Amino acid sequence: MKLVNTLALGAALLTLTACNNDGIDKHIDKQAAEDLEQAQLLAQQICKIDENFNVFGCKFGQRLSFQPERFGNEQLPIVVMTHFCDITKPVYFNKAGVVCIYRTANNARPE
Repeated sequence: MKLVNTLALGAALLTLTACNNDGIDKHIDKQAAEDLEQAQLLAQQICKIDENFNVFGCKFGQRLSFQPERFGNEQLPIVVMTHFCDITKPVYFNKAGVVCIYRTANNARPE
């Protein structure tokens, strides 16, 4: 009798789990859509500059990405960091470029 009860309970749990799977799929789809929307918003918040240092349109506190089109001048990332990065926040750089938080030129405070 205990075996029958155990099997019945197992079958009931399996059925409930299978029925609930639809809700899990919907939750995963919703989460994926929210993640995609968040990624798109972040992409819009990135200010990209090149060797011309054109920062028009960049806003204080926005992520700044400097990626020169050609390599060779290893001083460019340092120049960008000096003039355009909030150095109180994390700054990531190498020969390929810089990623930081934008602060107005020469680290002046915005008005």
